[in-house]
Amino acid sequence: MEEAMFMVGSAGHVSSLKSVGFYLGKGGNIFVKGHGDVTAPFRICVYAADSNGMPGKELTNDVIIAAAKKNNAWLDIDVSGYQIETPENGFFVAFVLLDINYYKIHAGYQDGNGLVTSSEGLFTPHLGLTQHEFKEVLTFMKIHTRSGVVKWIKDVSGNNTMIRATIISN
Repeated sequence: MEEAMFMVGSAGHVSSLKSVGFYLGKGGNIFVKGHGDVTAPFRICVYAADSNGMPGKELTNDVIIAAAKKNNAWLDIDVSGYQIETPENGFFVAFVLLDINYYKIHAGYQDGNGLVTSSEGLFTPHLGLTQHEFKEVLTFMKIHTRSGVVKWIKDVSGNNTMIRATIISN
């Protein structure tokens, strides 16, 4: 699973990415208790916006893995050492789950509430979602079609993921 949020570039200025942030929790809502694992690692990718306004060329040259320690909070990661230049026309910061087998929990695992989970559970961190604070959907999801084609589509929920970025002028 991969979700990317569009970030406005700094038109007229050469800039680079200083940090990226993700609001992470265990998932769930007021009707269903969340059973995610906020401490499970995920990958960070950065993409240039292509001519159609979709995630295009990957700008991250290294594999960047992060994990949170606190539930229902922002996790900000300093990525300035990777020297990722941000395109003037905008870019995408993506939250990428690792291979599904990485998240399988073994029998007897205790979550933060001391609850023992089954070995069948799949516990990943969950991104926070906005509730229509933006006038347009800025979040895209990478999907794999039945014919084997991989493509990006706008998130159909109408909400945006809670991802942020800080850029600095070079």
